[in-house]
Amino acid sequence: MRPLYPYIGNVYDYESSADSFSKNLGLRLYLPNNWRVYRFGISGFAQYTLGWAEDNASAENQYDWASEWAHSSFDTRHRFTSNITVKAPKDTSFSFLLFAN
Repeated sequence: MRPLYPYIGNVYDYESSADSFSKNLGLRLYLPNNWRVYRFGISGFAQYTLGWAEDNASAENQYDWASEWAHSSFDTRHRFTSNITVKAPKDTSFSFLLFAN
């Protein structure tokens, strides 16, 4: 589109008109903050998420977006996250992270 040709070049018009839908079930387990094993303190959590995500953002038919529902690009069925922190003597601590999809 060139409304002010020749003074201004092309004018691009972008529109975000896609729809997205997701369903998630999350479970989280915490360790107590004051849990001690020998002289080490242990704390942390573990989280599991089961999810579905669908959208019509990458439709091939630009004039009928509703007929193009499919899995989203960020759809991950199973997600697991865990964090364990170990507090050692003399103000030393170690932290372990785990991410899995």
